Amino acid sequence: MTVKKLGSSEKLFLSALVNIMLFGGVFALKMLGLATDSILLILATVVSLEVIYFTVFIQLSVNKNTLSLETVTKHIAEIRENEEKAHTALIYTGHQIKLIQHELDTLRKSRVFKSNGNGSRPRVQA
Repeated sequence: MTVKKLGSSEKLFLSALVNIMLFGGVFALKMLGLATDSILLILATVVSLEVIYFTVFIQLSVNKNTLSLETVTKHIAEIRENEEKAHTALIYTGHQIKLIQHELDTLRKSRVFKSNGNGSRPRVQA
């Protein structure tokens, strides 16, 4: 199993376990007879390396989130473009309906086209 397949809580647990082992291992060097100054120097180095590791990890996460946000922004732009096209089509359809309604009113006034008033087909007079 790779680290990428682990969940966030599992990664946190693994990171904590590695930190405990590293820092505990540095202090265990005292039992091997290493001088305290050397142990503190090793500890400072390990902490510095860990800070660098976390900085790189955070930067990778930020880059990944930035790419994700760019993708979402592109999708939103596409949705807005489609919305504008649909809005334009609706306005055009509304104008067409008004034009047809106006033509029907004109035909009714000229008595060429009469409605029966009961929902059946209108009749055209010759």
